[in-house]
Amino acid sequence: MRNFLLITALIWVVELNSQGNVPPSGELGASFLSSLQQGQFGLLEKFIPTIAFYKSLGKEMAGRSDKEIGRVRDQNKARLKENWQQILQRVRKDGIEMKAVLIRETLVYEIIPGKPMQGMVVVYGYKGRDYDDLSLIVHQQAGKTWLLEIPNSTRVFIMEDTTLRSSIKARQ
Repeated sequence: MRNFLLITALIWVVELNSQGNVPPSGELGASFLSSLQQGQFGLLEKFIPTIAFYKSLGKEMAGRSDKEIGRVRDQNKARLKENWQQILQRVRKDGIEMKAVLIRETLVYEIIPGKPMQGMVVVYGYKGRDYDDLSLIVHQQAGKTWLLEIPNSTRVFIMEDTTLRSSIKARQ
């Protein structure tokens, strides 16, 4: 019985220590790619921050009403959808075969130490070459990855640089 309690306590401590260091989640990267392949932004809905997420960010948001936070959430969702649509339109215009895009690796890294957001670089393969021009701003919290921003939407799937500079930087 004593060993059981000791093991349970050890597992509990490990879980607490690992909550701030959530392992990279490839689920968001895969869902992002699927959303573009299927032309359905709704596949990203489960990654868009909830009211509870915003309230967890600190005093400024915690003091706001659900209605106020809902407006902030709606504005952020509209911006995400607009950036996503820019990517989808350009991919279609450029004739990129999204079904041929394969995710090789998803990397999550700290952008600014101490800030509640991380960068995510998705390394993907297309027609025999690897690229890493798909970047997202995310927040990992208690095993969940939230999509906060799609930066540089005009540079996603541009496929000009095969040096994988973004993923090299993310690994440092």
